[in-house]
Amino acid sequence: MKRIISIIAAAGILLSMSACRSGKDSRLSESSTVPESSGENYTVDEDGNIIDTETGETVSDENLTVDSSGNIVDKNTGEVVTGSDKVQAGSSSQTQSGGNSSGTVSRPSGSSQSSGSQGGSSSGSGSSGGSSSAVKPEEPETTPQIDFDYTVDKRQVTITKYKGPDKNVVIPKTITAEGVSCPVTAIGKEAFKNSGAESVTLLDNFTEVSEAAFKDCTTLIKVTLPDSITSLGEYAFYRCSSLVSLDLPKGVSVIPDDAFYECFALEKLNVKGTITEICSSAFSDCSSLESAPFAKTASIIESSAFARCTSLKEIYLSDKLKELSFATFWGCTSLSKIDFGNGLTEIGSNIFIDCKSLKTLTFPASLKKNSINGKFRRHTAFGDKVFGRRSRS
Repeated sequence: MKRIISIIAAAGILLSMSACRSGKDSRLSESSTVPESSGENYTVDEDGNIIDTETGETVSDENLTVDSSGNIVDKNTGEVVTGSDKVQAGSSSQTQSGGNSSGTVSRPSGSSQSSGSQGGSSSGSGSSGGSSSAVKPEEPETTPQIDFDYTVDKRQVTITKYKGPDKNVVIPKTITAEGVSCPVTAIGKEAFKNSGAESVTLLDNFTEVSEAAFKDCTTLIKVTLPDSITSLGEYAFYRCSSLVSLDLPKGVSVIPDDAFYECFALEKLNVKGTITEICSSAFSDCSSLESAPFAKTASIIESSAFARCTSLKEIYLSDKLKELSFATFWGCTSLSKIDFGNGLTEIGSNIFIDCKSLKTLTFPASLKKNSINGKFRRHTAFGDKVFGRRSRS
C-alpha cells in the first residue's frame, strides 16, 4: 500500500514539473512573438531598430534581436521571425530596386520578390548574406523599351529612334535583346529629332551623345546627362530651340561644331569639368546666353563660335588661347567687355562686326601688330575712329 502511495506521489510531482515547464515554454513562445500586424513585413532600419513597415513604429520586445545579417531573430529559438509568423533562419530575401539593394525580411509567402526598372532592365533577388544598408532613393521609372528603336553591337545598345508618346522620357539602363540584357550606352544620330519629348534623362551607363542626337527636337526643355558621358557629337543639340539650361558632365572637354546652334532659349551651360576647345558655330544664335565662363579655359575657339549671342555681355579668354578665328563674336550686340588673356597672337576678320556695345578693346602685348590690320573697318562702335589709318599702314 505504501508503495502505491509513493508511486502516486511521484507521478504527481512529475505532472507538476511538466506543467511548470509547459507554462514556462508557453510564456517564452508568447513573448517571442512579434505583436500582430495587418499582414505587413517588419524590417530593420539603418540604426538597427525593428520597424513595423505598416505603422512606422519601433517594435519593442526583449526576446527579439537583429543578427549580423540583418535578420530579426528570436533569442530563445534562434529562428528568424516576421509579423506573427516564423521562418527558418537564412530565408530572408534581399530586394533590388533600380540597382540599389537593401536588406529586408519578407513574409514566408513561398517566393521572393524583386523590383526594377521597366524597359528591359534586369533585377533579381538574393539571400541576405551581407549586412543591411539604408534605403537609397530609387531611380526614376524608365520608359518601356518598346518605345525605342535600337541597334546592338558587342552587347552594347545604341538608341536610334524614340517613337513613344511620353513627353518625359527616361532611357533604361538596359534593353533585353534576344533574351540577353544589354547596357544602353549611346544615343544615335537624330534619335530624338521631331520626337515631341520635353524632358530626357540618361542613366549612368551612357558614354556618348552621338552626332545630331537631339537635332531639331524643338520641344526639348531639359536633358539630364550622367557623369559617365565623355563626348558630344557635332550638332548634338542643334536647333533645340526650347532648351533652357544644361549640366555638362565633367568628362566632356570639347564642345563640337554647331552643338548648340540656334538654341534660342539656352540661358546657361553649367560645365562640371574643363573645356579645352569650342568649335565652329558651337553657340551661334544662342540669343539668351548671358555668360560663358567656360571659355576661360579653352585654348581653341573656332570661327563663329559665339556669333549672334545677342545677350552675351562679357567674356574672359584663356592665356592659352593663341588665335581668334573669323567672326567669333559677330553680332554680339550686348557684348561690352572682353578680356583677351595674355597669350593671344592672331585675330581673324569680322570678329566684332555689330558688337554695338563694345566701345574699347585692350589687346595683350602678345598680339602681333600686323594682325589687326583692316580687321575693324566694319565695326559699328569704333572702326576707324579707334584704329584710324594706322591700322592699315
